[in-house]
Amino acid sequence: MLAQRKMLTVKREVVWSGDAIVSIAVPHDAEWGRAPQTPEGDLRYVKFAQMVQGGAVHLFVHHPNPGRFRGGRITASVEVVEKTLADGRRYLHVNLFPKKEGARATHRLAVMTRAREVVRQDGFIIQDTPWPLQGAIVIAPLGAKIHLRS
Repeated sequence: MLAQRKMLTVKREVVWSGDAIVSIAVPHDAEWGRAPQTPEGDLRYVKFAQMVQGGAVHLFVHHPNPGRFRGGRITASVEVVEKTLADGRRYLHVNLFPKKEGARATHRLAVMTRAREVVRQDGFIIQDTPWPLQGAIVIAPLGAKIHLRS
């Protein structure tokens, strides 16, 4: 089996950031990570994936001690980032920034595999994954139902 080479990221752009706060479970086996980020220090995170057709959307929990969230549920603010690789491929990922204990969710976050079938409604933020992935990141008001076309 051929090993995948890591492709250089040439651009990262926040494509959505807002006042949505979500509650989400972080898997116990979320991977640790660290990347040089700022003069103040490294960016620390745990990451996990939500599968879509053709691949996955990665979710990153950013915090000075991110491992403490593994296996639990967090309430976090959200931003959606598009990453462009040197070969032109583009991917979306989600950054999650934990809120203080007691914060309440205002929105629901879902990674959908049947993006083209999501019924678009007022108040929904929907970011379709770039080809070759076929999916969407949906941020919906708390209590709203995410409907698929029949």
